[in-house]
Amino acid sequence: MDKILEKVKEYWKMIILVVCGLIAGGIFYVLTNGQKPTTNLSVENLSPVSSQKSVSKFSGPNEKSVSKIMVDLKGAVTKPNVYQISSDERLVDLIKEAGGFTD
Repeated sequence: MDKILEKVKEYWKMIILVVCGLIAGGIFYVLTNGQKPTTNLSVENLSPVSSQKSVSKFSGPNEKSVSKIMVDLKGAVTKPNVYQISSDERLVDLIKEAGGFTD
């Protein structure tokens, strides 16, 4: 018991600061979370859902729309640069155009 009293006497300022911090944190928590705004949802506020199905056309790989893209190729290639290729080319083709990988 004497050891506890000695520690309290030695660290009384720190104990008071911790207790005040806990009290301030509790007050802040109650003030900010205690008054949450409530949202009233009712059926009258909802809009009706359409039963019609919408069909979107997917432009897959069968449709050709080739465009040019710019690729900044850096790193372990012989000739790092900005290359312009068509969008249907592969990365392997671009690496060959850049001189291949460095050793």
